[in-house]
Amino acid sequence: MPDSSQRSLKSTLRKQIQTARAALPDRESRSRSIHDRWIQSELHRDSQAVVCYVNVRSEVATRDVINSLWQAEKRVAVPYCVERHLELTWITSWTDLTAGRFGILEPTPQLRTDPLRCPPIDELDVVLVPGVAFDFHGGRLGHGQGFYDRLLSRLPQRTMLVGVAFDCQIVSHVPAEPHDIPMHFILTESTLHDCRSDSIG
Repeated sequence: MPDSSQRSLKSTLRKQIQTARAALPDRESRSRSIHDRWIQSELHRDSQAVVCYVNVRSEVATRDVINSLWQAEKRVAVPYCVERHLELTWITSWTDLTAGRFGILEPTPQLRTDPLRCPPIDELDVVLVPGVAFDFHGGRLGHGQGFYDRLLSRLPQRTMLVGVAFDCQIVSHVPAEPHDIPMHFILTESTLHDCRSDSIG
């Protein structure tokens, strides 16, 4: 299928799912359910270094997830924008963050230049990835800027990629292009699905 057709399909799907997510009731309680499913998972138990997005607007809230990672004495890195790329910084408290591009909380400029706060890519165990829509084959639809695809393409194969979403964001098929990076797991309020198998936990 030509790229223009893929882009059109993605744009239509993006609008549909963003509307559905914005209208979703009880996002706070649903986010808590996702948090609870995460902390009960082997991914949480076995990881030592986790990248987690900081939510904005109607995304699944991640504050509880990040707090739980700290409580479990795991290292937490969050992304920030540099031109058209995402970079990462270790954070140890919420005071390490300030409002950045698109109003998203990001590491303060002082921390970004501290070499001790720069995570080695090969040490990252799990990345919790936001998105507009996902499918259970690992397909992910982002906002169309490619920020996460460029970041995820740099990671070692052992790093587990977990798409985080509400159930209403799951579709039967996300149109894929060669540059799209698939997820290993999809985490929602009702399931933790291993996209590499048929198992649902």
